Amino acid sequence: MPQQFLTFEHKYLVIFSIFIWLFSMPFQVVLIEALRFQIAHIGQILALLFLLPILGSLKLSAFELKCLMFFIVFLIFALLNSFNNIYGFYLGIFYVVSLLQIFTYIKFISSNNGFDIEVIKKATYFCRSISFFIFVYFILEPKFFYSFFMQDKTYFLIYLYTIIFVEVFFYKLQKKEIPLFSYIYVLMLILLSVTTASRSLAFFLPLCIAILFDAMQNKSINKLIKYSVLLSLISFFSYIFYTLSLVTESMGIDDPLYAFDRFLSVLDTNDTSSSSHFLFLKIAVNQKFSDFYNFFFGVGLANFQFAAANSLLFGELSQYEDYMRYAVYSPGFLYMPGVSIWGELFLELPIFLFLPILFYSLKLLYESYVFREYINFLFIFGLFSSGLFYSSHHSSAFYFALFLIILIRYSYNQIKGEIYSNE
Repeated sequence: MPQQFLTFEHKYLVIFSIFIWLFSMPFQVVLIEALRFQIAHIGQILALLFLLPILGSLKLSAFELKCLMFFIVFLIFALLNSFNNIYGFYLGIFYVVSLLQIFTYIKFISSNNGFDIEVIKKATYFCRSISFFIFVYFILEPKFFYSFFMQDKTYFLIYLYTIIFVEVFFYKLQKKEIPLFSYIYVLMLILLSVTTASRSLAFFLPLCIAILFDAMQNKSINKLIKYSVLLSLISFFSYIFYTLSLVTESMGIDDPLYAFDRFLSVLDTNDTSSSSHFLFLKIAVNQKFSDFYNFFFGVGLANFQFAAANSLLFGELSQYEDYMRYAVYSPGFLYMPGVSIWGELFLELPIFLFLPILFYSLKLLYESYVFREYINFLFIFGLFSSGLFYSSHHSSAFYFALFLIILIRYSYNQIKGEIYSNE
């Protein structure tokens, strides 16, 4: 049985902290280029400051102490790595702070009965408010490769699908039928995600189909309305197809299906962009096993580009213009953008830090499947699968999604009457 140690004021601080974190998250306007320091990071720091008054009330179990030890070891690794790469140290701080933030939220929430539902409810309202600004900005300035104020279209895509995930589970956890308004709202977010033109959309398509199937099975919505919405969907997607065809034509691209080819070719090794991602994964595996030091201790955070440059496959990688055009060369300096959560972490981290992350991720996926939480499973699948080809762990949106996945896992355990134990 969870302990009750949060006062009303403490709960208010937790909720306000989450609000600041979520609302500032999409504003990734860079303030300090060398460190990629953003407005979103200021919001994250403020969110953490609101948690300080209640940190003293934390009582940790043995398992939670082990988690803290993991974070401390991770931080020490980042500190030692900073002698070679200061950006790697900055990334290490960001990873640890984000994970500690999730850990603290979950600890506070799980210690008070019913607080999880309240947090999800508030997060749903916050996300609806943020979505309003996202919609308005798109209407005022509609464009292809839309990402709001986020640095990357894939980060924005993950943020959108996390908002969708929150909206759906707001009703699912309470065992309520999802109203028509929410389905329309979710549909608009899905259509907005198409405008990002991110290939990661392919990994979230099963989730979209599951939500559509859920809507067709919803008994609270009139059949006429269901088929009217379905017809509207077909019409709207036809319009999207027509619009994207015009966009590709205006860009001087001969293939009218260019935008859709981006989504469908995500796993096609013959596609030049996709094959560069596969090659990077191959380089990560080859370099990891190239010697004992790399395998056991890793090459260090943000040092994957130096390891890639030393690889026998670098010559092949350098032939991919879609990837190398983002690289920066200067005397004594090399920067190449990361293209994979799992490739980067596998190569950069010590094996004893990487394996717990991998096993816990698989545990979340496995539990959602075993308990037949299929929408939950498909969202986790989309998040982690897209991580094969994109460094989404560099964005706060990834940790927002991870926070909700863990919170909803806890909530399901509570609802189903399972014993919640951290031992």
